[in-house]
Amino acid sequence: QRVIEFYQKFVKQAEEKGIHIVLENMWEFDPLIIGYVLKQLNSPSIKACLDVGHTQLFSGLKLEDWLNDLEGHVAHIHINNNYGDDDEHLGLDDGIMEYEKIIPVLREIPNRPAIVLEIEEFEDIKRSLSFFKL
Repeated sequence: QRVIEFYQKFVKQAEEKGIHIVLENMWEFDPLIIGYVLKQLNSPSIKACLDVGHTQLFSGLKLEDWLNDLEGHVAHIHINNNYGDDDEHLGLDDGIMEYEKIIPVLREIPNRPAIVLEIEEFEDIKRSLSFFKL
């Protein structure tokens, strides 16, 4: 409730200015936590930022569960890899997440959210681009 009350004034300002606020999952173990906030605020000016690495670290749910529960609310996605213990921001080919399976799932999201490679090392970013087959 406090999160909803906190964001209400900012959502109104975002609507007036024509901008978006995105709430990123961090330590949430369940997408319904952010989903509830978004539904209660009920505004096109507040959306979800889905950090795929965080879903791996802090939730036992599959990525598909997160996408289903936040359906229509995901406007922004952060992707990187890790080994399941720390938010390492590794390249897509370095860690336990299987991005050759994840990228096709992300491509199927109907509203085409922005995807950001949230990776620390430039060489890792360059290698990770091959996953997109552009």
